Amino acid sequence: MTDTVPRTLYEEEHEQFRSTVRSFIQAEVAPHDEEWERRGIVDRSLFLRAGDAGLLLHATPEAYGGAGVDDWRFSAVVGEEFGRSGYASAGLSIALQNDVVGPYLLDLTDDGQKRRWLPGLTDGSLVGAIAMTEPDAGSDLSGIATKAVRDGGHYVLDGSKTFISNGQNADVVVVVARTSADRHRGLTLLVVERGMAGFERGRNLDKLGMHGQDTSELHFTDVRVPVENRLGEEGEGFFHLMRNLPRSGCRWRSARCPPPKGCWPARWSTSRSGRRSGDRSAASSTTSSSSPSCTPRSTSPGYSSTTASRCTAARS
Repeated sequence: MTDTVPRTLYEEEHEQFRSTVRSFIQAEVAPHDEEWERRGIVDRSLFLRAGDAGLLLHATPEAYGGAGVDDWRFSAVVGEEFGRSGYASAGLSIALQNDVVGPYLLDLTDDGQKRRWLPGLTDGSLVGAIAMTEPDAGSDLSGIATKAVRDGGHYVLDGSKTFISNGQNADVVVVVARTSADRHRGLTLLVVERGMAGFERGRNLDKLGMHGQDTSELHFTDVRVPVENRLGEEGEGFFHLMRNLPRSGCRWRSARCPPPKGCWPARWSTSRSGRRSGDRSAASSTTSSSSPSCTPRSTSPGYSSTTASRCTAARS
């Protein structure tokens, strides 16, 4: 399969970083992936090793332990290489930290909050998650019912979330909570930390794939969250979500395009073995199982990169 759209997005420094990511995957992910899939959760050491290798939160300012490089292409390289390798559970766990949770804690935090959270999220000693989905509220964020009531210097948080990626491992959870009845202007982002009284983790949910990526239920019962843990102003949560969700979608798109290149050799091998054994149906099924979305153009790295760069340009 050839990439019909030329790749002009990356520079030499990104390709050098790509080599680092590939070496990291082979040394730190490949030997453990099967065990993590069996256990249903990646080991926390993945984040520490990723931090040591410089794979986490590249935009974190140097004052808080980061590289201070606000260039989303480094995250795109991480996504592409994990997509190419096929180690989806580990790749998604890191992508959550970099591309979903990271922007909220980089863009919405004051200096005190940055000092508390950014060093750990960047070196991997802290794991992040964002809790939006609820049992009765999925893609319609205005239907969120988890509530936070102001009580002096705290918010009292009550409710449940589900399908939360990194939920079991997370030390820092950005929780979308309702602080007023207004469907859009009534949402606020609160950071709940591991160990807060009333914060409990439910089941690590079974899934059809990516078994090593912990996807959890989270429960909050009278959790007293300090006002200092609020991201942005009260009532602005919905608008922060609308700003960041499209950006994270653009970045994740880069991780979807490489797998066909990585899986074709495996499919071809299975197909050949099926023919050798006389099982024509097995051979046929492996070579015809491409989904409609896996077309040469939609899975082209050049096409993906161009789309992501246009998304970034549109919001600047």
